[in-house]
Amino acid sequence: MEMEMEDNKAPSPPSPMESDVAGEKRKREDDASSSAVLAAANNTGGAQHPMWKTSLCSFFRRRAASSADGCSHGDSCRYAHSEEELRPRPDGTWDPTSDRAKKLRKVAADEVEEEVVTIDDKALDKCLVGLPRGWANDRLKTFLQDKGISYATAKKKKGMTVGFVTFENIEQLKNAIEVLTENQSGGKEIKIADANRRSHQKLHTEKPVSDNGVTTENGTSVDVPPGETSAPEAAISNKKSVRDAVTPLAHMSYNDQLEHKKNSVAQILKRLTRNARKACPTGIPLPDWVFKSKEIGGLPCKLEGILESPVINGYRNKCEFSVGFSLEGKKTVGFMLGNFREGVTAVEEPVDCPNVSEISCKYALMFQDFLQSSSLPVWNRVDNCGFWRQFTVREGRCQAQAVAQNAENQISEVMLIVQVCSTGVDDAVMKDEFDKLTVALQQGAATCSPPLPLTTIVVQVSLSSLSGSKTSIYSFLHCLNISACLN
Repeated sequence: MEMEMEDNKAPSPPSPMESDVAGEKRKREDDASSSAVLAAANNTGGAQHPMWKTSLCSFFRRRAASSADGCSHGDSCRYAHSEEELRPRPDGTWDPTSDRAKKLRKVAADEVEEEVVTIDDKALDKCLVGLPRGWANDRLKTFLQDKGISYATAKKKKGMTVGFVTFENIEQLKNAIEVLTENQSGGKEIKIADANRRSHQKLHTEKPVSDNGVTTENGTSVDVPPGETSAPEAAISNKKSVRDAVTPLAHMSYNDQLEHKKNSVAQILKRLTRNARKACPTGIPLPDWVFKSKEIGGLPCKLEGILESPVINGYRNKCEFSVGFSLEGKKTVGFMLGNFREGVTAVEEPVDCPNVSEISCKYALMFQDFLQSSSLPVWNRVDNCGFWRQFTVREGRCQAQAVAQNAENQISEVMLIVQVCSTGVDDAVMKDEFDKLTVALQQGAATCSPPLPLTTIVVQVSLSSLSGSKTSIYSFLHCLNISACLN
């Protein structure tokens, strides 16, 4: 990107009309030339731009459609001037401000409202949806007590919008449903939904003790969150695959991806220009580049475009895999299906992810197989406990080798980084697990056809405290071409 500056003379103060227009929200400045180019491409039978008419025109939306001072671009405007003219976006969604999008959101909300909460003495584990992110365990318990809701256990992690509650009997559950249906907290509706227990969590024969020292009647574990899939998690995971969560643009052609990213960057740069106009104090002339932006469609500098990568698939030379449980309850090394703040903690294998190399996938599978027989637990994101936390694969290529589509054949070095939390784990047990892991990864790399490169295995030991502070210690378990080791 280049920036054009005018150094010869100071700009004249903007006219009243310019000042008035500059203060408008989402100001689109003189991009008639770019709109004309897009219009010409669509009128001459050329390939239609994927984002053409997929958003409502801001000028047209704010001013009456019949007004004479509507959108100055007219029919050549790249944005839609009516709901009928609006087209769906490449990912199948609609402009969030359109009537279609609002109707879809209303239908989705109605479907959630119509969900019936299971009332059964074997289904007393529920989740509360719509809780403020700033709430933690104590705030959730206080809320339930203030509402007169009795319960056995209640858990809520700060930053999430869902909490988990276990009731002692059906009467407590019915009372909670009735109270939450009639009352709202701070104008926000808090709903109760079923919490589906994952398959790896068995019902204990002994009855757990509640927060108040009361034994629950349904015999379920007090540690509800690790063994459950919340309603938001189940809904999101049913619609999303790992490919959708990690590479949301993978359904588009590569050229469309480049154009999509270019448009995104252009909108960010235009927002920079608009914000600079608004932030400039009265009486101080605007910078030269703000005036020059009118000549390049409202951009603060020329946007040359997004450079095409020589490697399209498997291009990442560093992949950080999460460690957790899949929806079926299996110890899994891969990617999370959604946002943790929305209550999604499920991890699925990196299947069909175009950005992940085959070597990284193979090493992730090796580590996953090792975890099935490990005596130490995987990380629990709700309770912040567990041993195995994260697995990272870093790939290195020789500098003399050119990057091409067969880039995986050019990988000469691989570093594996395993992140663990040693809190409460005996040093002897930890060392034994590391020795087994080293053997498993070495043998797995050697038995592949062709054998996989393996240069270094590094363990990052995190000493986490209850306050959230963390200290890291790095140790080399397996070293080739390295003369010194850190202890």
